[in-house]
Amino acid sequence: MSRRALLIGVSSYQVPASLKPFPSAKRNVEAVGRILANPDVGGFEVLPPLFDPDPMQLQEAVEEFLRQCQPDDLAVLFFSGQAVRDERGKLFFSTHITRHTPEGALIKYSAVPVSFVQELLSSCAARHKVLILDWGVSGSAQSLPAPPYNEDLSLHQQLGGASWGVLLSSDNPQPLPEHSGSDLSLYSHYLVEGLATGAADLDKDGLVSLRDLHTYTSEHIRQIDPNQHPQIIALQEAVLRIPLARVPVLGSRRQYQEAVKRYVENGSISPVGRSILERMRSPLKLSPAEALDIENEVLRPYREQQANEQRYRRALIEALKQEYPLSDRTLRELRDLQTLLGLSPAVAATIQQEASRPFAEAAAQRLGKLTQYRQAVQQEIAAQYPLSNSARQRLRRVQFALGLTDADTHSLEQEAIAQFEAQQEEYHRQLRHYREAVLEAIQQEEPISNATRLRLQKLQHSLGLRPSDAANVEQQVNDEMQAARAVYRSNLDTYRREFEQAVAQAHIPTLAVRDRLQRLQQTLGLQDTDIMQTEAAVEASLKAQRLQRYEQAFNQQLLAAKVLDAATLEQIRQSLLPLQESLMLKDEELQTIQRHLIAQAKAQRLEYHQKLRQYGERYFSAIQKHQSAAALAELQSHWRQELGLREVDAREVEQLINQRYEQYLKQQTAMKQTGDSPPEGAGAETPPTIPAAAENQQQGAETALLTTDADHTRSASGQTLMFPDPWEDAASTRPDTPPKSASESAPTMAERSTAQPTQVDEARLTFPEDHPNGNGTPRSESEPSDAVPPGLGQTADALLTIPAAWPNNTPLPPTGEGVDTEVERPLSAVPTPFDAGYEADYTVKPVILPPRSAAPSPVSPTPPVQRRNEDDLSSQRGVDYSGLRELLIHQQWRDADQLTFQLMLQAAGRSREGWLHAEALGSFPCVDLNTLNQLWMKYSEGRFGFAAQLQVFQSLPTPTQKDPVKRDSKLAIEFAKRVKWMMAERIYPVFLPYDQLDFSLRAPFGHLPALWFWQLPPMEALKSGAIGSSRALGGADSQRMLVALMRQAQECKVRNAT
Repeated sequence: MSRRALLIGVSSYQVPASLKPFPSAKRNVEAVGRILANPDVGGFEVLPPLFDPDPMQLQEAVEEFLRQCQPDDLAVLFFSGQAVRDERGKLFFSTHITRHTPEGALIKYSAVPVSFVQELLSSCAARHKVLILDWGVSGSAQSLPAPPYNEDLSLHQQLGGASWGVLLSSDNPQPLPEHSGSDLSLYSHYLVEGLATGAADLDKDGLVSLRDLHTYTSEHIRQIDPNQHPQIIALQEAVLRIPLARVPVLGSRRQYQEAVKRYVENGSISPVGRSILERMRSPLKLSPAEALDIENEVLRPYREQQANEQRYRRALIEALKQEYPLSDRTLRELRDLQTLLGLSPAVAATIQQEASRPFAEAAAQRLGKLTQYRQAVQQEIAAQYPLSNSARQRLRRVQFALGLTDADTHSLEQEAIAQFEAQQEEYHRQLRHYREAVLEAIQQEEPISNATRLRLQKLQHSLGLRPSDAANVEQQVNDEMQAARAVYRSNLDTYRREFEQAVAQAHIPTLAVRDRLQRLQQTLGLQDTDIMQTEAAVEASLKAQRLQRYEQAFNQQLLAAKVLDAATLEQIRQSLLPLQESLMLKDEELQTIQRHLIAQAKAQRLEYHQKLRQYGERYFSAIQKHQSAAALAELQSHWRQELGLREVDAREVEQLINQRYEQYLKQQTAMKQTGDSPPEGAGAETPPTIPAAAENQQQGAETALLTTDADHTRSASGQTLMFPDPWEDAASTRPDTPPKSASESAPTMAERSTAQPTQVDEARLTFPEDHPNGNGTPRSESEPSDAVPPGLGQTADALLTIPAAWPNNTPLPPTGEGVDTEVERPLSAVPTPFDAGYEADYTVKPVILPPRSAAPSPVSPTPPVQRRNEDDLSSQRGVDYSGLRELLIHQQWRDADQLTFQLMLQAAGRSREGWLHAEALGSFPCVDLNTLNQLWMKYSEGRFGFAAQLQVFQSLPTPTQKDPVKRDSKLAIEFAKRVKWMMAERIYPVFLPYDQLDFSLRAPFGHLPALWFWQLPPMEALKSGAIGSSRALGGADSQRMLVALMRQAQECKVRNAT
């Protein structure tokens, strides 16, 4: 078995700034090589050493050395130099050209990875292999940044193996110092000493094993440098027993040297040990001089260590006298001195602690005085800033009491003032932050809700603000907001007045006027959304005024008309055409007003008709009682005043009743003269009475006018009397009556009131809208007539039949006791939420019909009239929807769509932005969405509204696109085609301009509302292929607005009209 060894030393580097030189590396290699080659100790075949190789030379030498080993050989590889690691903790052997980047990263091709040697050891044929590394592991030179790796080096994984052992000088990743007083490093010194003297043979078997050598070096190094921890890596027990050297025969000097080492403790020999050594000199034949020389050699490391500690202590004390605490520069210099003297960090720390103690005590006392003075300064500044003369005098007295110099106090004062100003600046910054939060909260909602108030309070506490300061900030913000809003409202009023003047001169402002208004808007700093709302309010108010003017004119014509047949109504419409054109009103805008006024006229005439009947009944009852003329005249006057009748109409009723009553008396007289007897059971002496009116089977209850039940009445005894209806002309029905004069031949009031209208009259008295088929054709004979009642102020003989239905084919509400007869009518003047102080009573007084005395004919039940107070105008955000309801009632679809958009902006909190993005639509309040939907669905008869649009949306086919944006845009285009929002006949469908939408009930199902989808900011419109601030002529919904609202509508469960 041969013993072979290869030794490598790297002591210098081409780039000294990259790695710190290791001068003792070459000497270590030479010393270890000599002891290994000594036949009495190691007996190794030592190959020529390799000094400062480059990576290729090192790799080639190691590979050639291990490749030539035989199975029975003992191979020892010794390396002395720096080891380096990369940013991941991987170890490398340094070479002469090893260097780092300016950032401190290892240039890896300039070093040899440890894994390379590990692989060669694993493949080496030698049975026993030992790797001895006297190195210091470094990341980079001190002048370069440290690599980011700070974890464990995992030495066992990087160096260990099953068939070899590893001796490491240290596991410390820092470079190792050289041993003071020796040419060798501390590890190599004790390595050579243990092998050369045989002192490392701890088990006294005559051989120095791997375990013996490691134990010896560790114990001695720990005494010198506790910070250095030699390591051994052996994965098998047999590796620890590998013999590295034999123990040489010791001479007298060696025996005495070992004895000295045994009795040395802390660098000195105890008295007992001294006696023992003196006794040993004679047997060993050593002179006192030789013994002293051996003792000095053993004690030299300890004495040098003590001397180095004293040098370090003196330098430290001098530095502490100049400054305390020590600056960073001084501490760096002390660390360099510590490394140069070979002191461990623990020893240096002990020296620093002992030397610094008196300086620390003095500094603590001075610091206490400075702290007291600083507190006094801070108290004075907190009480008053800038400091007054009296405050400075008080601080001067404190300074003298504490024994501080002006330099000390000046710096403290400047520091306290700077700190106070910084705190004030930070506090004011926090106040500004709180102010911004308050301003944002007020802009979003006013008054501030409890939840927002709680959030502001939490913010106040987190910012460390005083409650008084927070309250002042809130008050200032409120005052500023109020002032700004007042100015803004004033500017908005100015613009309103200018716009009112512009539209008063021309309903549609010219381009020049519009430019002037736009410049005025910019001058006043008004938002586009506010301008739109203001203009919409003015236009709605002006339109309401025009509608009101037309309503007044139409009502006056109705009141002046004697009869209200179809021809008369058409004549009224034609006569008002110039007024309608001058007011720029459309026929569909006036239909509701005309319907309402005609219905009101019918109701008023019906009421007057009933009062005339009631008056006739009272008068007839009075003349039967034969009251005096004076009493009767007083009653007649009272009745006319109570019932509100004109005297001329009452006189005509009286005359008619008198004629009928005279005819009746004449008939009774003639019957007595001729001997005709009255009907059985009737008493001739009983005066006849007028019974309550029976139901007219053909005209209905409302068309009957003081008719009797088959002209029969009963006496007090219960006998039925033949008594002609006092409202009919009896003479015209009997053959013995004389012929009437020309004036009498005209039909009387009763004849006209009870006459059945002809088929021509039936068609003439109806609205085209009243027909079920809506084409203007007359009703069939089986349907109830629509005769027009007489107007107010007409004489009794001008009364016509009472209509059986309202103009819109809705039956009259039931009347009588306990029945609510209040009928509400639509508004003639459209109110808007922008009309300040708008109040009006839109309720027509109830029409009270007389109670029926006979059982009514069976009729089908009729639904109650829809009232405004039945509409749910709830809002989660406090939005007022009453104005929208009135526009929808009047079927002002365009104005309603524009107002719907403004109300949606309010509910979504997007009035400032002026459009609704997908996020706002996707989180639109459900309460407001259902309110808007119910209003549109109800007053469009289920044609318009979000529920209608959702129904169309859900019927669309599912797109095939996988990209969500493209898929949603495709859905929007298909939806727009369904509801006719797009020019579908083009090659590339584009959205219609908003003005070209259909604002009538002829529009497709789900066509409205639409402006919420149309309005876009310029940049978003450009993304959709449009130009301006709308979707007009664009062809995409890149914002995914439609899908967002439809999903929210489905989530909010919007319902169809019921």
